[in-house]
Amino acid sequence: MEMIQNVGINILAAIIYDVSKYLFGRSSDKRINLEKITKEFNQKFKESYDVLYDSKEFNSLFKNPCIKDIVENFILFSTTGKLLNNNGIRYDSANTENKIIECLYNELINEYQQNADELPDKEMVINFFNDYFDFVNVYLYNKLSFDGKIHSYLLSRTIYNCQESIIFHIQELENSINKLTNLAVVPQKIDYQENLNEYHKILRKNKKKSHVYLLDTLDFSLFYVPPTLDTSYNLDMSDEKKKFFYNKSHWRSFGRRNDDWKHIFDYSSFVYVIGGPGYGKSLFLTKLINDYENANFLNCKDYLIIIGDLKSYKFIDGHPESVLNFLQSSMINETLMDEKNLSKEMIEYYLNMGRCLILLDALDEVEQNKRNKLHQKIVNYFESKNPNNKICITSRSRGFIPQNNHIVYEILPLDKRQIECYVNNIIDLGKFDRNDKNIFLDQANELIKKNFLNSFLVLSLLLNIFKAERELPETKLDLYQKCFEIITYKREKDKSQHKYDWNLISYLMKDNTFIELAQMCYPNNKDIDKNEIMTKFFKIYLGKYNSEVETERVVEQFLVFCSDRTELFVPSSGENKYKFFHRSFFEYFYSQYIFLRLNEIEKIYNTMKQFDVDSEIFELVLASLKQKDEYKYQKLVDYLFSKAKEEIENSKNNNYEDKKALTILTLGMQVIDDIKYKNLYIEYLVKYKTYFIRKSKQRFINDKIFRIILSNEKYLKKVNEIYEIDAKSELLLKFLRNFIEIKLRSFKGENKDISQKNDIMDFKRHFIMQTVRYGSFYMKSYYSDNTPNILDCELTDQKVNDLLEMCTLSFEEINKYKFILSMYHKLDEEEKEKIQEILNKLPTYIKEFSYI
Repeated sequence: MEMIQNVGINILAAIIYDVSKYLFGRSSDKRINLEKITKEFNQKFKESYDVLYDSKEFNSLFKNPCIKDIVENFILFSTTGKLLNNNGIRYDSANTENKIIECLYNELINEYQQNADELPDKEMVINFFNDYFDFVNVYLYNKLSFDGKIHSYLLSRTIYNCQESIIFHIQELENSINKLTNLAVVPQKIDYQENLNEYHKILRKNKKKSHVYLLDTLDFSLFYVPPTLDTSYNLDMSDEKKKFFYNKSHWRSFGRRNDDWKHIFDYSSFVYVIGGPGYGKSLFLTKLINDYENANFLNCKDYLIIIGDLKSYKFIDGHPESVLNFLQSSMINETLMDEKNLSKEMIEYYLNMGRCLILLDALDEVEQNKRNKLHQKIVNYFESKNPNNKICITSRSRGFIPQNNHIVYEILPLDKRQIECYVNNIIDLGKFDRNDKNIFLDQANELIKKNFLNSFLVLSLLLNIFKAERELPETKLDLYQKCFEIITYKREKDKSQHKYDWNLISYLMKDNTFIELAQMCYPNNKDIDKNEIMTKFFKIYLGKYNSEVETERVVEQFLVFCSDRTELFVPSSGENKYKFFHRSFFEYFYSQYIFLRLNEIEKIYNTMKQFDVDSEIFELVLASLKQKDEYKYQKLVDYLFSKAKEEIENSKNNNYEDKKALTILTLGMQVIDDIKYKNLYIEYLVKYKTYFIRKSKQRFINDKIFRIILSNEKYLKKVNEIYEIDAKSELLLKFLRNFIEIKLRSFKGENKDISQKNDIMDFKRHFIMQTVRYGSFYMKSYYSDNTPNILDCELTDQKVNDLLEMCTLSFEEINKYKFILSMYHKLDEEEKEKIQEILNKLPTYIKEFSYI
């Protein structure tokens, strides 16, 4: 490659290369070649703008990452705008371009003033940037075969064939540009590079291997199976563009792909990743750390990576410490580097530069009474910083509420493909017998259908139970019990004689010990100090040993044994701190504390309600009682029903504070299978219809209610009879909202109609997602047993009006949807038939997806 001395000019050429790779992917057309781009760029600009080429200040300007970011963001902005314009939708980017050029010129003035040199002619500078942005557009659209390639990126991602989504994408870029041009440009420093390189080297070495539960510490890249991400997290958003973005388009950009992780920052710099217990949220962050250089965001190799455990966030007098303190302590905890090499000044520099990848794990494990305050503080802090920083926060999905309408990615339950892939990886690593694969998968498939095998944690546990017993447990309670047996006794006794005195520590290897530890780890598996453990166990177990010295030695050996062998109770990131390996194990043993130690039903209930809705405590307590104390089990369930009734009947009383009973009861119905109680729950559904309709807006509750109804044909008929009109009302609105988007698109060009294959498939995806995945329990219940015929010609104007009024729409909205319905009725019979074919399959889809 011909080398030229003009570094800044080269950077402008390299920006075109980087943006091309970002748009078209790293394995894109070979014509995306930096050497060719630079050569063509010089041919276009060198002679015409030789003054700028030779200007030290002009070249220096583009070395600054802040300036580079402004240019890159505008190129993406103008490229997307051109896509709209090429499709007949006017979106004017001229004002933004003028603003960008003015900003760049002002920064150039600063460069010249610092060196007391004579400024170049302003008109020439403006002409250069105008020509530069024109050159970029020509290159991206002509040289790289615009037809197909730009569409394949933009249309296969968020902005797939939908003008509202494209406009949303542009607005997000425009917001970033506005923020970048208003922020002070940060002078570039190279002082931190050596410390940054050392920090990343240690961090990535620590993350190169990861612990696979009950198997071993393995090479992360050899066992990890990326999750499937869904972005249709159903939220009541005030921003209509964002609501459209979630519910209509964005979900299609993900699904059954192995590279979802690369694209989480494609459309926003601040995202959440949520999922159920053991779904692999922390492992997902590890994947980002190990492979961040392959992530799909610009300049990803230049980012400072910081991963922090939000549970360890310190509170002083009830107030969270500064975010900067937390970020620094997180970096030190992960690498044990000296504080002076990971200074706050360094972190702040990269934050202000927009070059931080911030990964914050386990928001759900922050104490409930502190979580919202901390959450809001973190969001506000990062929103005030450079918009090119990338922020990812993980949390359990049940009951999760994002702040400020940021994008939420949800990890979906495991499917058969992922499970087989994971098993193959473990076989290749020599940790599972290949001859046992099909036997295991046959048993596992039955547990998938029961919605039991849905996470990587459960899968890992099942693999080890299968190796030991050749048979898989069918409930979560049995799963944890069998794991505890394997961990604490069957597997360890023979292996550990040489290193540990099993005769001494065996007194501690029982449920009681871990129940005591769970009490100390309350709430949410908090870290506990070694001295606290030593003091408590010394008092409990002193009588079992010959002396105080021996007792102390045994407790010490027990903690070492746990750390080395059990993978159950392990050292945490703090010095001399311990915690359960996974929050799920803490919840299991705390449920045993409730089950064994608490006798009064009211006290059991009051203890359970201290946990948030994302906890597994409710199901585990009820399962334990049901298995071992039927009398107490029935007393507790009766009490839950009475408290739920009390909650419903006091729902309009603002002074009534106990509003968790129905949620606990509904979550508990996953293990309550008594006919008496299921009948009573259905009676509540029928009697308290208004309250349950309001409750159905909580998706995690909605899904559980639907499964209860689906368990019995009589329940289905009974609920459908009561909720029929509500189900029809909801389906009509969902149909019309999806229909109009497809119909509007069919008018964009000539000879297009709704029978076009892509439009029909589009409608099917939209409609099925909105009804099957995010429909209310009563709508799914009704249409699991009835084929939709609500759109027939006998639907009078008054009936339509009545149905839409039930959706709490305004007068203007009702008239709008009535007009949309009239458009449907004007379709020819062939078009209606194609749509009806989709509607006819709705009952099948609902029943199939009820197991996901």
